[in-house]
Parts: sequence; C-alpha cells; structure tokens
Amino acid sequence: MNEDTKKVAAVASIMVAILIVIMSFRYLGSSNPPAEITHNIADSKQVVDAINHASKIEAKKDWKLFGGDTWTIYADDKKVGTVQGLAFHVSGDVYALSSPDGNLVGAETENPQMFSNKATIYDWDSKEIGHLQTEFGSLMTKIDIYRGSNQVGKSEQQFGLSLNTDIKNADGSVSWHMDKAMFSFGADLTITRKSTEDSADAESRVSGMEALWTSLAMNEIHEARSNNNSRSHK
Repeated sequence: MNEDTKKVAAVASIMVAILIVIMSFRYLGSSNPPAEITHNIADSKQVVDAINHASKIEAKKDWKLFGGDTWTIYADDKKVGTVQGLAFHVSGDVYALSSPDGNLVGAETENPQMFSNKATIYDWDSKEIGHLQTEFGSLMTKIDIYRGSNQVGKSEQQFGLSLNTDIKNADGSVSWHMDKAMFSFGADLTITRKSTEDSADAESRVSGMEALWTSLAMNEIHEARSNNNSRSHK
C-alpha cells in the first residue's frame, strides 16, 4: 500500500468514525432543552392559557427555501405566538414557541431512536413536562402522548386526501381533530376542540398545548414520509 492509498484510507476511517459518533448521538434518545427560559412568566402563562382554552388552534407555516421552520400560532383567530424550528440539531430538531413579546412559552425537541422517534416537551423554564412517542410499524402515523410518565392520549392519522388526525384522550374519546389544508404555500394546520371544556376533568384530557405539539410532530412525520416516497419513485 503506497503513501497516497494510506492517506485516503486514514481519511476514510476518520470520516466513518465521525459519522458513527453523530449517529450515536441521534439514536441515544436524549436531547437538550432550549438554552433559554422565559423572562416573564405571566406573559408565557397567558399564551399557554389562551391555547389551552381555545376552541380552535391554527398553525401556519411560513414558506421559505432555506433555514428552519417558522410557524405562526393562533388561538381562536388571535395571534398568540411563533414556533421557530432549528433544524440540523445534533440530537434532533428543536421547536421553540415564543410569545409575541419574545418570551419562551414551551419547546419540543426530537430524540431520534433506532426504530421510532421520541419528542420531549418542555415548559417555559425549559423543564421537561412530557413527551411524544411514535408507534413503530404502523402504516398510518400514531403518536402516544405523555404528561410526565402518564399517557394521556394518542393521535391517530385518518385516511384522507390531506393529513388529518384524531387526537384522543386516554379513555378513547376524541379531544381534538387536526386538519391540514390541501393547498398552501407552507402548511396550514387547524386543530379543533371536540370535547367540552370542563375544568373538572381537565387533567384527564389532552390539553391545547399537547394537541399543538402533537400536530406539529404529525405534520413533520407526514412531510418526511412524503419526501422519501417522492425520491423513491424517481
């Protein structure tokens, strides 16, 4: 083996080692919360309350060629915040919801795993409060919704011309329904409350915030599968 061949082999070995390290980080199933916390708890809580008490939540994705995703969030037709997606994070993408005044409201970080995906949910103090877990092997996307260590619901993709899903409580009743607009420059998601807003059983129902994070995750999985299918048919 001559010197040039040895150098090429050495570089190739280094690249493989780096790739293995990166993939290991991605499949460990751990992630880091956003490096920020709210500077105004009352402001952040106001957004959470508006989303949790809304009859209709909308998430409108800005169309852009480069950079992370940006979503504008509405609660009962009033703009309440913006979700900024930071792509290419080593341990998974990060989505942070901020109030119109720029305070952190909550966040979701992806934890890619070998056979499924997990997304950790954080509050305005970057404290972990729950997670979403995709079900492996399902033809239609299914996501289990956890608050703390307790499963409070499940999202099940429905058949249709565009993405739509029932977001169910743990008892099987439908709490929310999400529809994706068939034609839009970015992506328009409408999340409609199906259960009555009764404070007495709020702890047993999927909240508006959980429905929002679940819907964004469902859309991302759907878009990724659609892109993969498009490439496979070329």
